[in-house]
Amino acid sequence: MFKDNKKLVVETMFIGETLKLNLSLKEFFVLLYFDNIYDEVFDMKIVAKTLNMKEEDVLTAYGSLVTKNLIKVNAEKDCFGKIIKIVPIDRCISALKTDFIMK
Repeated sequence: MFKDNKKLVVETMFIGETLKLNLSLKEFFVLLYFDNIYDEVFDMKIVAKTLNMKEEDVLTAYGSLVTKNLIKVNAEKDCFGKIIKIVPIDRCISALKTDFIMK
């Protein structure tokens, strides 16, 4: 196994709830990435490498998830004054879990 290989874990309720949203496989993988990786900063190159996807596909899926209000993006400055994008995924995951529990 190479050092950049990461295991992504998915809860069964996450699968069921996201299937109801009619997400594409690429959208599902990007959402799964943010559920598993606790670094909230969106770095397209790292996401693409982790998911073994083209950067263009990651960006398209990411944009679609934002449009569908499944993820939210906050732009903030880091300690060097560089603007970074923060993806607070907990809102989406909490909503999916709440929908699942209420059934």
